[in-house]
Amino acid sequence: WQTSLGTASKQLAVADGRVHATLGGPTTVALGVATGGELWRVNFTSGTTTNPPTWFDGRIYIQNGNNSSSRFYSLNGTNGTTVWNSPFGAQWEDYYAPTIDSSGAFVNGGTYGGLYGFNPSTGTQLFFNSTLDQFDQWTPTLHNGGLYSYVKGQFRSHNKSTGANLWTLDFGWNWAGYDMNRSTAAMNGRIFLINDSVTIPSGDQELISVNLTSQAVAWKVKSRFTGTPAVAHQAVFAISGSTTNAIRFYDALTGLPNRRLLLDR
Repeated sequence: WQTSLGTASKQLAVADGRVHATLGGPTTVALGVATGGELWRVNFTSGTTTNPPTWFDGRIYIQNGNNSSSRFYSLNGTNGTTVWNSPFGAQWEDYYAPTIDSSGAFVNGGTYGGLYGFNPSTGTQLFFNSTLDQFDQWTPTLHNGGLYSYVKGQFRSHNKSTGANLWTLDFGWNWAGYDMNRSTAAMNGRIFLINDSVTIPSGDQELISVNLTSQAVAWKVKSRFTGTPAVAHQAVFAISGSTTNAIRFYDALTGLPNRRLLLDR
């Protein structure tokens, strides 16, 4: 099937037989996964950005950006009714999808940057960490019971209850605007990320593996990478090439290269 939404959609969340999409305006829709038919639609009363959704435990979680009136919504996944909405600080940022488990719903936010934690059942704010730099288009990472952020070349471990910084690795950062346009991947006690370091040739990046147990870099390789890596089958995959027309993949444990695949354009 094919369904026209009338405007561009952001990243999708698929669960419980539904495809959840947020559109360019303050709107989110749910489509039936079998037919593509519209099941429900919510038009928020205001907002400059309705950001990508996350499904968790039967609910949809969405950040609706509207400067000082920004709200974080939890919607009933079956019918789209609002379960709760909570305020968060913002200017005019765009956000990646929220990161959620039973202990918290974690998002980027803050008038000048930061990390929020909310109770996923009630919407009560658990914490706000304002020490992160003011960059948007990223989301925290949950792995093996830990909470992590990666902003402006700094990878941080956080206390999940208070948001406090536990430890930090600073890889340096070659500034090119206030959008991160990436997150991290996690597997087997490792974090994988792409960093724009100032210590490497102009235009190149580093694919970095962090050992969470030792709190240190396990390995890193230099090339022309972009975006967020992916992990599967003990391998790390990254978009590469000056025109982003290739995928490189590496052994997750050692960082040794396996293969480079060219994509037809």
